[in-house]
Parts: sequence; C-alpha cells; structure tokens
Amino acid sequence: MNEEKAKLEIIKKCFEDLDYFGRLISEQTYYLPSPEVHKEWDELLLGDDSQVVIEAPRGTAKSTKVIAKVMHHITFDKGDKFVVIQSKTRPEAINRLTKIKNIIEYSQTYKDLFGYNGEQNSEIWREDKITVRIGGKRVTVKALGTGQQVRGALEDDTRITLYILDDPDDEDSCKTKEAMDNNFDKFLGGLAGLDRRNGRVIVIGTPIRQGCIVDRLRDATGWLTRKYQSHDSKTKETLWEEMYSYQWLMDKKKELEELGKLSKFYSEYMCEIVGEEDQLFKEEYIQYYEGTLHGKSDGGVLHITKINDREVNLSRPVNVFIGIDPASSTKQTADYSVTMPIAYDTEGNIYILPYFRKRVTPTAHAEQIIDMIKRLKPMRGYVESVNYQEMLRVYLRERLAEEGLYLAGLEKKYNPRTEKSDIRSQEGVVRYGHDVQLQLYKRLLRPIRRIQENMQGRGYHRQSPFQ
Repeated sequence: MNEEKAKLEIIKKCFEDLDYFGRLISEQTYYLPSPEVHKEWDELLLGDDSQVVIEAPRGTAKSTKVIAKVMHHITFDKGDKFVVIQSKTRPEAINRLTKIKNIIEYSQTYKDLFGYNGEQNSEIWREDKITVRIGGKRVTVKALGTGQQVRGALEDDTRITLYILDDPDDEDSCKTKEAMDNNFDKFLGGLAGLDRRNGRVIVIGTPIRQGCIVDRLRDATGWLTRKYQSHDSKTKETLWEEMYSYQWLMDKKKELEELGKLSKFYSEYMCEIVGEEDQLFKEEYIQYYEGTLHGKSDGGVLHITKINDREVNLSRPVNVFIGIDPASSTKQTADYSVTMPIAYDTEGNIYILPYFRKRVTPTAHAEQIIDMIKRLKPMRGYVESVNYQEMLRVYLRERLAEEGLYLAGLEKKYNPRTEKSDIRSQEGVVRYGHDVQLQLYKRLLRPIRRIQENMQGRGYHRQSPFQ
C-alpha cells in the first residue's frame, strides 16, 4: 500500500513539474543543473495558451524541453492524441521522434510508472511515425521537416492536439524570400488542422534571418511570445552559466567577428537578426528625399526639392553607380533580378535611385540594364557573378559594345559571397527617394563596398563647385 502511494506521489509530481518528469524518464539527457529560465519555459509549455513562441539561443536545451513536453502530453492529457513534430529538416524531426521512442521503449522508470507501451504493443512503429496506446488512449506522433505538408492531417478522426515546431528554420530553408514565404504559408496551413477544442501549437527556436518563421511570429497578434538572450551585456549574467560562461560567449563573439560572421553570433546567441555592431544600415542613417537626377558622362547632378519633411532647393554633384544582382537561375520561379542604382555625393551621402526588381529572362534583364545605363550614365557598375550569373556579365559587355557604350567594372568577376561587406563610414546618411520601393534587402547593395573603394583617392567630385 505504501509502495502504491509513493508511486502515485511520483506520478503527481511528474504531472506538476516538467523538469522533474524529464529528469526521471531521461536521466542521461539532464547531465547539468537546469537554469532558472527552464522554469519559465515549463510554465509556457504546460500552460493553456493555444499559440506560443519561445525564441531562445542555441545550446539551451530547446529540443530536450520539447521532448519532455511531448511525453507529458501523450502521458497525462485526456483523450486520444495526435502530435506533429516539425523541425528544420525531416532527419532532425525524426531524431526528436527517435528519442521519444527510446523513452517509451527503454526507460525503465517510465515503464514502471506507466506500463509498457513500446514497439511490441504498437500499431505503427516507423522511423517517422508511431501509433501506440498509453493509458488506454490512442497516441500518434509524426515527424516532418519544414516545408512538408501538414494541412489536412488527421489520424483516425483525431485532429492535431499538439503541433511542435522545434528550430524550424536553417540557412538552407531561408536562402530566398520566396522559400521563406512558402514555408510560412505551409505552416499557417497546418494550423487549420489543429483540434479546435484543445489543440496547441508551440514554436521554439532561434531566428535565422528576417522573414523566417520564428522572426515573423515575434509579437504577432494571437501569439504568446517570449524572447531570451544568452547574456545580459550590462550585468554580464548568462542565461545558463553551467552551459556557457560570459567569457566563453565573448570568445565566441570575437571568433565569429574575425571570420566576418558577427551576425551569426547575434542570431544564434542573442536572437537578433542583425546585431547592432554588424548592421549595414542603422536607423539614424536613413532619410527620404524628392528630386531629379540629370546624368552626365563625367558625373551627374541631383536636384533635390525635399529632404524628409523639409522643402529644399539643392543641387548636388554626384557620381552614379549601379549594382546588378541577377536571379540565381533561369527559372521564372527563381529569385528576382535586380538593378540597383545609387548616387554618391561629396559628403558621403548615398541616394537610392528608382531601381528594377522583377522576375525576367536574362536577356530582358540585360536590355533593362542597358536602358538604365543610357539614362543615368553611371561611372561604374558590378554584376554579381556566381555560377550562372557570370553569363549575364559576359552578355552585357557584348551588348554594350554593340551599342557603343562602356561601363567600368564589368571587366572583372565580382563575388560578394567571398568579400566582407562594409558599405559605409560613420559619416553621411542613406537617403531613399519617395518613389523607391522600401522592401530592400542588404544583399542588393553589396557592390557599394566596391564602389566606395573605387571612389577613395580618385578625385571624383572631391570639391563641389557649389561650395
């Protein structure tokens, strides 16, 4: 009788304390003391909110907590259960499911408390899906990769009772805006499969880049969102001292900075898409203008009538440059082709001119570039020349020769992926024309670094005739 009472007390504590439950059924996984932040996560994971987002740094046992949550759900929650675990790739999701299977099959503590519910008694026991009975209720757990279809998921008339996204984003799934849009649309479609009575979706991950799933859900209406960082820069207190010290984090930051990957530190350890020290643009740099460019072969003049909300009447000598970013393939569904013209004045200000961004064939893009060269008369330009894109550079030089035109900078291949971008000094601002679309991506302006290098010491409008 005392033994049975003690067992019930343990089960009661497992129900109330997710950390205790996880340590009990998977002792080898919990080899470090749990940080205080895990108590906050446990409250979120065991709470009643139907849509939850937890942004957390790498190395904070996110997947471990997810596995404990799934085990808690299929063990204690009422009724039949249908769980979908989705991660950045299908193998990653299968890895989570494998750990769940190992607990069900091999954890002696779990079997002592809740009976044997493993492979021998299962309906389905595959690498990507299991269907078992726990406490007399039918339980299905399915593993999917980001982008795989969730919409319409139904298991023996049971809708999804728990939808887990564990680190749904990675560099491969976030290569283009279109890929991120597609993944996000499929994710939203999957939400329609939730059980409307008690279905929950929990997203726990680290943001990779702007537009990824984790980033889009931050502070979204209808979502309970929490963001955590690896350390507090002021107090030097870390999120999990036993996992990484403040000094270790600073060493990692310095290492990535020297490799030209400081933004990776901010995304992986601070949950910031671009850290302040690594931003190409800072908010204070950006202003707006209205004006007209009169292009000349030896440099143009930008007549400005308005800066922000202030009426002005200025004429600025400028040099015009263009950066060209062709689509990465010839498919119509590939990325956009972009021609980005800028004007650069004597004070180091950069003026973004109306630019071209469309899905077009390589020849159509080349003709657009030639038309822009005729109108704006740029002094120099660069074509991103990676793989197929090199064909456009060669074709463009041939067409310019036919037109009797020349654009400096096209003689040499340019690969921004192997060169660190540093587009501007601390002086000056970036100004956008009011008629310029504002959905600019940093990669469109990579050639500016080369533009600045070529202006230094070349005497391009170093003294303004208007001064």
